[in-house]
Amino acid sequence: MSALEKNAAGRGILTLEQEKILAGVRHKAPSKLRVFLRSYGGAASKREAIKAKCLDCSNLATTEVRLCPATGCPLWRYRPYQEKG
Repeated sequence: MSALEKNAAGRGILTLEQEKILAGVRHKAPSKLRVFLRSYGGAASKREAIKAKCLDCSNLATTEVRLCPATGCPLWRYRPYQEKG
């Protein structure tokens, strides 16, 4: 079993789509890999899961998450990387 097949908690097997996403994260933004592994493994908080989804949607660009124009998205109000205040 490859390292990508195991989830963060060591349980279960990831889907092919999840494996592809993890490979992309590992290549483009390895510093963000942990949040994806925790989300896929069921060990993430709601906040971490939202962060992973927003990063996935924005092609791993935190600036794009911050400037996201998709106000119709149910997660838009909760997206990470917002300025406080």
